[in-house]
Amino acid sequence: FTDSQLENFLTVITDWDVDNAHSHLEDGMKYSNGRLIMPQDGEYYVYAQLYFRSGGRVGIRKNHREVITMLQHSYNVAEGPHYAGGAFYFEANDTIELLTATPVTLFMATAHSYFGAFLIE
Repeated sequence: FTDSQLENFLTVITDWDVDNAHSHLEDGMKYSNGRLIMPQDGEYYVYAQLYFRSGGRVGIRKNHREVITMLQHSYNVAEGPHYAGGAFYFEANDTIELLTATPVTLFMATAHSYFGAFLIE
């Protein structure tokens, strides 16, 4: 597949409840259609936890380029949470998003699945 052909199979996860009491958009951070938008230049710690109910693969993308892969290795593995995180440099208005290129079932309750970023420098 070419990158443009692969793009047709990708689905951005948009089932985040930003109105929930546990959701916080602070210091200029914005959310739109499954994407967090960085308010200023700097190094951010990006994190995500997803509770997989099935096998599958979820990627964390920075500006439409995958930088972290979260993988439930087998469709025979018991369900459970997977956490990933890392530090990345962003410019103002850069975005992060979680997406899947394979069928995956996630438990999206607030305490089980979340993602975010905070400025560290």
